[in-house]
Amino acid sequence: KQGLTRVGHVPVTVREVGWDLVADIITQANEATPPPRIVNVVEASLRNDAIASAAFGISRAKAADMIKKGTILLNWRVRPGFEEISEGDTLSARGFGRAKVISISVTAKEKFAVKIAVPR
Repeated sequence: KQGLTRVGHVPVTVREVGWDLVADIITQANEATPPPRIVNVVEASLRNDAIASAAFGISRAKAADMIKKGTILLNWRVRPGFEEISEGDTLSARGFGRAKVISISVTAKEKFAVKIAVPR
């Protein structure tokens, strides 16, 4: 308690608070979190670059470049090659956020309808 005076370059003070205050802060933070935005896309391929492109609103070429550089992760792991995604997979892109694949179905024209949850 007495040893913590700075966090990085920012001066701080520490004081003891009760668990009731901590519970209130956590409750307020949970209530303030908006629900994720649901994105429905139809893609010819389930490759991670195609789905990342749709989820983050970037070109497929940029998504492919980010995957090669390791700034788009599939299930929190660097995958330098292209892989097919499946239901429940999470794509995270540095600077863009995370996207979770909710469901995948096949359309009448044999394309893939993918439902993606993207935090706001």
